[in-house]
Amino acid sequence: MVIVLIYGINILINNKTNYMITISKKSFAPLYNVSCKTWKDTFNEKFKYNQFDETLDFEESFIDEMEAACDPAKPEQLKTLKELFKGYFKDKTNLFDITTYKEVCKALKESELTEKDFKHLPEYMRTKSLNQARISQLERLFNDCKKANWKKHSDSDYDYKHYVYLIDNGFGLVGYASYFSRSFYGHPGYFKDNKTANHILKYFIEFYKGLV
Repeated sequence: MVIVLIYGINILINNKTNYMITISKKSFAPLYNVSCKTWKDTFNEKFKYNQFDETLDFEESFIDEMEAACDPAKPEQLKTLKELFKGYFKDKTNLFDITTYKEVCKALKESELTEKDFKHLPEYMRTKSLNQARISQLERLFNDCKKANWKKHSDSDYDYKHYVYLIDNGFGLVGYASYFSRSFYGHPGYFKDNKTANHILKYFIEFYKGLV
C-alpha cells in the first residue's frame, strides 16, 4: 500500500510490487557458504522457522539487497548470487530502456492508473491527482527504491536533489531538469541523478504538464 500526499489529501493506492522466488534449500547452500558473517546471520534470522522445509522463498527486493551488498573484493559472491537467481537477473530491465507508462507499470508489476482510480475525488482534482500518482511511480521505479544503495532524501539534508520542472516561456510550457541542495515544498518528485531526471524529462514530461 502506497500513500501519496496530493494537495493535502492522502490517497491510498494498492500496489503489488514484491514477488516471491522459491528455490531449494540445497541450491541455496553455495550462496550461504560464500556470504560474510553479517549476511549469514541475516539468513539465519530470516529462515529460522524454515529449518524443516525443503524450499526457501525470497522476495525480489531481498535479492536486490543481496546484490547491492556483494563485496567487489569477493567476486564469487555476486557470481554465485546470479547463478542461483539467473532467471530473475535475466528478466531485470535496464531502466533507461523504459520510455512509456505501460513499461513503467510492467516493471513495477502494478496496474496502470487512470482517472477512474480517483473517482472518489472531486472532478477538478482527478487529472492532477492522477499525474501526481504517476510521477510517484516514476520516482519509485527510477530511483530503484527497493535497493539498499539509494533512499529518498529528507527535506532536512543537503544532498543534491534532481528534479523536473516547467516554465512558461510565452509560447507554452517548457520542461527542464535541474538540481538543488534542498527540497522544494510541494514538488512532485525527486530523482537520484541528473541522467535519470533528464530521462524523465524526455519521455514523461506530459505527467508534469498534467499538474498545471
